[in-house]
Amino acid sequence: MEKYNTLRLAGEQWHNNPRQITKEQFELLQESLGELGDLSGVVHDLNSNQYVGGNQRSVVFEGCEIELTETFDEPTATGTVALGYIIYQGEKYAYRQVRWEEEQCRKALILANAAGGTWDMDELANSWDDLPLFDWGVPVPKTIVELGEEEYQEKEITEPLETKHECPSCGFKY
Repeated sequence: MEKYNTLRLAGEQWHNNPRQITKEQFELLQESLGELGDLSGVVHDLNSNQYVGGNQRSVVFEGCEIELTETFDEPTATGTVALGYIIYQGEKYAYRQVRWEEEQCRKALILANAAGGTWDMDELANSWDDLPLFDWGVPVPKTIVELGEEEYQEKEITEPLETKHECPSCGFKY
């Protein structure tokens, strides 16, 4: 996979980040930021009164205090009408209110979860194998050690498998 370098702001990107982004993914991210703004926090659409970003976090934050730090008389170019944070266990988490049409909400909901790049499995295997990645939701196969020898053992097939095709040359069924 081709790595796409981005302009760095105040610091360097993490030296062995296991998430990589293609040029196309970078362009999609850039476009969505320009159209919909930052989707990484909890994003609350006031028109529908629904969360379009941070849905799972909003469940964790249920009942927490929200403090608005900036409000706008008119929506910004990305639809933002207020910025602030949610206070959860003494920490502040990003919160944003928007006014969007349904199509924008649907697009934001998908882009918030889809435009983040792909896993560099080699980097994960070589630099991050000391962490419980599978338990954290990273789609890596469990190892023999994690599964246990009994669960990993190959199972003997006692019944013939159904096949639909047969090679006319050698008779192999598949």
